[in-house]
Amino acid sequence: MPKKPSYSAAEAAEQLDSGYHWWDPVITYSFPLSHPADSEWGGFSALTTDQVQMAEMVLALWSDVADITFVPADDSQSAELRFFNVSELPAGGQASFPDEANGVNVHINPTHASNLTEEGELDTSLGSRALQLLLHEVGHALGLSHPGAYDFDPDNPDDAPNYYQDAEYYEDSKQYTVMSYFDAVYTDAQHYAYASTPLLHDIYAIQQIYGANMSTREGDTVYGYNSTADRDVFDFTINTSPVICDLGRRRHRHARSVRRRDRRPAGSRNGRLQ
Repeated sequence: MPKKPSYSAAEAAEQLDSGYHWWDPVITYSFPLSHPADSEWGGFSALTTDQVQMAEMVLALWSDVADITFVPADDSQSAELRFFNVSELPAGGQASFPDEANGVNVHINPTHASNLTEEGELDTSLGSRALQLLLHEVGHALGLSHPGAYDFDPDNPDDAPNYYQDAEYYEDSKQYTVMSYFDAVYTDAQHYAYASTPLLHDIYAIQQIYGANMSTREGDTVYGYNSTADRDVFDFTINTSPVICDLGRRRHRHARSVRRRDRRPAGSRNGRLQ
């Protein structure tokens, strides 16, 4: 099999940019208590309190790295991002690209294995597959695509995309982007862990679209043990199986305590099932 090309962060960002963006960087969101009329899947239920907390954390993590702001909508049915459960969804989650006219439904299937613990309970823990999936779906809702021309086919659920056949470049894996379908081991990472934050190529791509958030943790910040980052995902006494993006050295690490001055690349220019 021919060797896959290696992409820089800039080249990967071009792959991840769907071309659909929110023109106003202030984006409204809601957690509807009744089924939005334009949702095509049944089995509606409102998010649980723990799911709401996880969704708000995911929004905060995207806002930490990009110049976008999320605000609760006055009308839950007309929010630009609407989060709710649908048990008839044939996947763990689904969200479309930004739609200025209609908004975006972020669907979660609370009965799907990707959102459950080994005991069959709804999983909202740090380091879980459910958290990574929600990061992925919100990535779609902000305008990020899969790194390649692949998607889940609900009519052929066993015919899943394959790294060797479907990845268009080497770095298409969960070592570099939460938008990938492929485990980090395909790019020689030494883990099968799930990401708890946007990853290197996600951050670069979203900043190319919306610009960087230059006010996030402007001073010296401790990440890991004795964290001062004000995010549970960066506190290793709470998030005990972290995968972090070390922007200073351009690689991913497991748990250690990191203290550094913030360094964020700036830049700006203006679905999917999982």
